[in-house]
Amino acid sequence: MVKNQAGVIDRRSFLGAAALGAAAVAGLVGCSNPSPSGEDPSDEENMPGSTEPENVAETLDVDIVVLGAGAAGLACAVQAAEDGLRTLVLEKGSAVGGNCAGTEGVFAIGTRFQKEKGIELDPVFIIQQEMVAGQYRPDGAMWLKFIKSSGENFTWCEEHGVKFTGVMESPLYGSVGHTFETNGSVGYVTPMAAAAEAAGAEFRLGTAGTSLIVEDGVVKGCFAQDADGNFIRVNAKATVLATGGIGCNAELLKGQGWTTAQLENMILVGAPQIVGDGYLMAMEVGAKDFLPNASTQVFNGIVALGADTTVPLDSPLNSAIGLAANPTCVWINQDGVRHKNESLSFTYNMAASGAALMCNKANYAFFDEPLLMSCVAGEEDQKALENALSGTWDKSLYKADTIEELANHFGIDPAALKATVEEYNSYCDAGADPDFGKDPMWLQAFRTPPYYLAKLEPMLVAVDGGVTTNIKAEAVDDELDTIPGLYAAGLDGAMLWRNVYTQNIGGTMMGNNIHTGRVAAQSAKAYIESLA
Repeated sequence: MVKNQAGVIDRRSFLGAAALGAAAVAGLVGCSNPSPSGEDPSDEENMPGSTEPENVAETLDVDIVVLGAGAAGLACAVQAAEDGLRTLVLEKGSAVGGNCAGTEGVFAIGTRFQKEKGIELDPVFIIQQEMVAGQYRPDGAMWLKFIKSSGENFTWCEEHGVKFTGVMESPLYGSVGHTFETNGSVGYVTPMAAAAEAAGAEFRLGTAGTSLIVEDGVVKGCFAQDADGNFIRVNAKATVLATGGIGCNAELLKGQGWTTAQLENMILVGAPQIVGDGYLMAMEVGAKDFLPNASTQVFNGIVALGADTTVPLDSPLNSAIGLAANPTCVWINQDGVRHKNESLSFTYNMAASGAALMCNKANYAFFDEPLLMSCVAGEEDQKALENALSGTWDKSLYKADTIEELANHFGIDPAALKATVEEYNSYCDAGADPDFGKDPMWLQAFRTPPYYLAKLEPMLVAVDGGVTTNIKAEAVDDELDTIPGLYAAGLDGAMLWRNVYTQNIGGTMMGNNIHTGRVAAQSAKAYIESLA
């Protein structure tokens, strides 16, 4: 049975909402959605606690409650329901899907697509590369289990109606990613929601978990609140947090080192209801905080240009690898000084550029008109550029005939900026970058006005992790001991990455969402059986 705050809705309405999903949209941190009660979950006085709310309107008894109906929550719900567990899914948003709308595909090895093409992949090589990229900080056993399970998880998804169209190439790893039909909403969310419903899982939409129920150190369910403000008590033998992490909570993001100014102009690409509900609940009951070590999927963006929200999210103007990451630009800090190899998104790690610019008070990209126009590919890009140059966004993108005018507009020392550009042009003439070693293929002198400066802002997709978990997706405390009855999956409990998100391998985050969702359900089933 599927319900929202208004009562029962039919299958067609439910799956229609799933197909639309919570489409990936750009916004600013200050635009985070409120909780169903209308309160800001980031306010200290509204932080989830374990005290029973007054006037509980309804009590439900289930085997397992899953908080969140995104990629991990749906995988968990299908697995749990098919394993015979009475399964309840609470979804804060008005539709299932979470951040799935913008996803492109799933990592897997040993799939039918790869076998048909004669592709053979070495899991040892993948693990070695990931361990090196993560400075050997992640748990190799978790990576090994994830990789070895990936092929079976892929087949399991197909058996439940998930539609894949083929493999996608990765320059380092080969064809390890598998693209969804159309996008994550159509290819994954819609069939998985239908599979969960068919297996007997009950969904409550517009209903958010507010606190965990703890008795003698054991988590035994949660309290929740619907959009009308009604509180629900859910008695459950196992509770799975799959709320999508903290990506739209400015206060929690401060814990990762962002400045107030960076947060004010941060471009968000994701479901706005993801404000750390699961993380806050877990912290309230003593789970070990993983947030200081969590990796952040963050790129660079230009507020004036907005963000590409059309799958496959590859606009050369305003996607994560668009103009803000263009290797031919010159990156300037608040002092008018160049500070990085601008090609790092293309030659090192696609997700590295956003984090690489955190060290500066302000960041800018310097370029000329031919480079700008080369990034316009289609009608949507043209509309975005026209809007950006309308005059409304001159604090984000500015055009001038002289370098000095650009500098003065943004409060940069004109002499410093001019000296930096002239020095860079000399490197281009010489065909070598003696400062940061940028490949000569990306060295292009800028001597013909008009020139542009674009203020670079962080473009955040998600934060990978928050609740520390073990290989069974069980939440653990500060001594790494299991908190009985509590599990975290997907972005709430992502443990494959620490500090650095290794974006170069396609589909691992989505693959990990599915994997940990299933593992949480399987671990919960074993735990519940042990209680008998």
